[in-house]
Amino acid sequence: MLFVIVFATRLAWIGLYRSYALYVKQSVESQDNLFENGNIARNLIAGKGFFMTGEEFDHFSGPTAHKPPGFPLLLAVLFKVFGDNNLLSVRLVQAALMSVSLLILMRLFGRIFGASVGLASGILMALSPVLAKADVFIENIALAIFLSSLFMSYLWDALQQDDTAPMKAGLFMGFTALTNAAFVAFYPLALGLLWIRTPRACRWRKCLAMAGITFLVMLPWTLRNRIVFGRWLPVNSNYPFNVWMGSNPLATGAFTLYGGAPFPIPAEILRETRGMNEAVRNSYFGKIGRRYAIEHPKHFLITRVRAYFYFWMTSRPWMGYGKPIDILNVGVAAMMLLSAAIGVILAARTQPLVVWAFGLLFMSYSSVYGFTHADSIDRYRLPLDPYLLGFSAFALKNIAQRVLKTLGGV
Repeated sequence: MLFVIVFATRLAWIGLYRSYALYVKQSVESQDNLFENGNIARNLIAGKGFFMTGEEFDHFSGPTAHKPPGFPLLLAVLFKVFGDNNLLSVRLVQAALMSVSLLILMRLFGRIFGASVGLASGILMALSPVLAKADVFIENIALAIFLSSLFMSYLWDALQQDDTAPMKAGLFMGFTALTNAAFVAFYPLALGLLWIRTPRACRWRKCLAMAGITFLVMLPWTLRNRIVFGRWLPVNSNYPFNVWMGSNPLATGAFTLYGGAPFPIPAEILRETRGMNEAVRNSYFGKIGRRYAIEHPKHFLITRVRAYFYFWMTSRPWMGYGKPIDILNVGVAAMMLLSAAIGVILAARTQPLVVWAFGLLFMSYSSVYGFTHADSIDRYRLPLDPYLLGFSAFALKNIAQRVLKTLGGV
């Protein structure tokens, strides 16, 4: 019954966003654009394998590891069953994934902070207009949130000395990585936390179980990339390219130039990289970006600060091409981050372990984009929003208790 209620709220958000696009914006292009994921998925069902045509990047066409495989594979299955123009089926699956994720995280935060906080966190997630984009836009966000919710739940169990949880955490750690590579930055920290928390007698067994299962899950894709590109790529190939995007003379810390113009790639670099496979080409860009960062440390540091700010608050309003809906995006983000920060501070007093576990997740995940670039909208941050809202719920509970206590005292 609870799933039905949550699923209904996800469908309501989809209807509201679609109505906004149709009758206010009078364009559904941004919601229906499949970008690289659709490109790869259509090539998969055409029998070409994990392949990207030159539509997305006019300087490359061929076998790809530009995107982690999880979401394109899911799209390919849905396209094969329902047709590649039936995006309603994709949104229904995304809504179902988000509904299950919310229930998993309600239970997790209920176990950590108490049932009332668990319920409040679920309500905040269900009512968040920004988090609803995970259901509406055709991206890997819903799948990443679903898999990471399982990973974080089992990780928490492992930290509470559940003997079977490390293997389960490792399983979903691997699947999450193959959907959203930014989570990989957290994995060494998660293993370190498990090592510290686990008694000496079973420390090696549990940590090796979690790391080993993750390794086995990611191994087939890594071997595929080694065979195709001649390089060991655990997830995707484009991080060096993104380093260059964040470290070059025109870098802004965002995905675009000021005013929203597309980011240009110099013709001379395109000529020099012509004929290279994707991984070699991206490594070439990364080398140029690292050299620029060393030679221009001031610009590098300034763009890093901007990128980190844009990650949390989106870049579009600050880059000279904001839109009315950015008032909603920035306003909701500001309230969420402020309340989550209060929740983290309050939790640190009584439950430092939860602050370490989730704080390390927030810092490691966001640092990936801080060292490259942020997007014009909030899609890069959205996989963290459910966890931030859990701390927001904890803060609201404490604030409400203090207000009621004050009023009672009066």
